[in-house]
Amino acid sequence: MRLNQTTESLFSPDISSRLSACLDAKMQDPQDRRSQNRAIVKAVIFDLDGTVVDSNDLHVEAWNQAFLHFGKHFPIAELRRHIGKGSDQYLPEFLSPDELRKIGKEIDEYRSKLFREKFLPRV
Repeated sequence: MRLNQTTESLFSPDISSRLSACLDAKMQDPQDRRSQNRAIVKAVIFDLDGTVVDSNDLHVEAWNQAFLHFGKHFPIAELRRHIGKGSDQYLPEFLSPDELRKIGKEIDEYRSKLFREKFLPRV
């Protein structure tokens, strides 16, 4: 699913119209002076990975390729099991303290660049 779909296609008409009515009423209330100096909210999207966009497999593949680039190989299932952690928690699951100190930052930077350039355009 692409992020540029309209709100109507993401929510049922009932939910969409109730949300719109609620926001309209709040933003047009002459008693609420705070709203006069704010932009009108047209839509709100909350994305928990897997709801609108599921990029977990792309993160797994980016980590896999980064580790392979540095001569490390781990089972895909194990890489997937730790997805959702930041690199500060992810890397210690796979690297020894010595490896973490020596190549941890390099692996993380390589994986970040790889994800931005190769995988993010596919999200």
